[in-house]
Amino acid sequence: NKHSLKSLEVFASTGEPWNPDPWIWLFETVGKNNVPICNYSGGTEISGGIFGNVLIKPIAPISFNASLPGMAAVVLDDQGNPIRDEVGELCLEKPWVGMTKSFWEDDERYVNTYWSRFENKWVHGDWVIYDGEQYIITGRSDDTLNIAGKRIGPAEYESILVKHNDVIEAAAIGVPDDVKGEVCHCFVVLRDNVTFTGELKNELMSLVNSHIGKAL
Repeated sequence: NKHSLKSLEVFASTGEPWNPDPWIWLFETVGKNNVPICNYSGGTEISGGIFGNVLIKPIAPISFNASLPGMAAVVLDDQGNPIRDEVGELCLEKPWVGMTKSFWEDDERYVNTYWSRFENKWVHGDWVIYDGEQYIITGRSDDTLNIAGKRIGPAEYESILVKHNDVIEAAAIGVPDDVKGEVCHCFVVLRDNVTFTGELKNELMSLVNSHIGKAL
C-alpha cells in the first residue's frame, strides 16, 4: 500500500445497514483486525443518535452494542411487546433531549407518523434485532417488501447477492405484482472485466433461492 494507515484509530459508519462481508473486509483488510468500527444510527428528527458502539464492550460485525445516553430504546413486536432474537420495530419509550416537536404546519401527520401505532411510544421506522447484547438494524420498516404475505427487507436480498464473488454492490426494490402483491427486482454492480450473462443471472437467482426460497 502506498498510503500509511498507522495513524488510523477508528472507523465511523452511519447511513444504512451493513452487510457482513464488507464489514469484515474493512475490519480485517484495512484495519488489520485492530481498528474498531463504530457504528452510529439516529435521524434528523431525533436530533442525534439512538444507537452507537462503545469501546469498553465487544463489537460484533454490523451491530451496535449500546443505546446512547438518554435514549430509552426498545424493540417491539406487532402487539407492542418487547422481543429478543427476532425482527421488531425500533421504538423509544421516553422523551429525549432534542426531541422533534412536530412537522412544520402539520401536527396530524407528525402524530400519525410516529405516535399512532403504540401508545406513548415513538416508532422510529427501523427493523431491529436485539439479542440482549447487540442491536442489528436490518432496514426500514416502511421499506419492507410484502411478497405473497411474507415481509422481507431489501437488505436481506442485498446481503445475499454480495456474497457472490463477481458482485461488489447490490440493490433491491419492490415492484407491484397482480398475483403476489409485490415482487423483488434486484440490481448488481459487477467487478471489472465481469460480463453479465444468462449463466451469471442463474447463479445469482440460485443463490437467493437457497437462502430465501424459490417461491419468492
